[in-house]
Amino acid sequence: MTREPALGVLCGCIAVVLVMTGCLGGGGKGHPPPPATTTQKRVTAVGPEFLSPAGLADAAAHLKQTIYWVGPLKGDSYEFTRTSNGDAYVRYLPKGVNVGTKRTGYLIVATYPFSGAYAGLKKAAGSKGVSGPGGRLVYVRPNDPKSVLVAFPGVEAQIEVYDPRPARSLQVAKSVQLKPVG
Repeated sequence: MTREPALGVLCGCIAVVLVMTGCLGGGGKGHPPPPATTTQKRVTAVGPEFLSPAGLADAAAHLKQTIYWVGPLKGDSYEFTRTSNGDAYVRYLPKGVNVGTKRTGYLIVATYPFSGAYAGLKKAAGSKGVSGPGGRLVYVRPNDPKSVLVAFPGVEAQIEVYDPRPARSLQVAKSVQLKPVG
């Protein structure tokens, strides 16, 4: 099974919720429903807020949570949001785009706390999952190639890479630059 984005208000930012649930999928045709997980618990929601790379590392340390991203990208700002169930989102916004914008079409790296993420993704992906750097498993959703799921052995989180350009989503998901902040 895979861990799907949560439905609901994403820290008061309806647009981000629509991006996550509308663009990234959510148990629709061909996607298994999200499983109940033992790692989900209520936590303090954060953001959306702009953070520097050092600020993202500080947030991960302070929140005691692994947060994935693809490192700094020239010309982009980093919008960070964490939901009350612990899902964390790093959205890459070009200069001049305001935090919390309702516009869509930006690179997003989501980290979902998920016990058994690697085994769950391997089962859901079947023969369509491919190996990548660091032992990761990469799965392009057949009905939504803009959304690519990633899991690492021994990591209790599933990562989702979304970009409006499917080729970029896959390239980012396979890149060694996809890693925890810090």
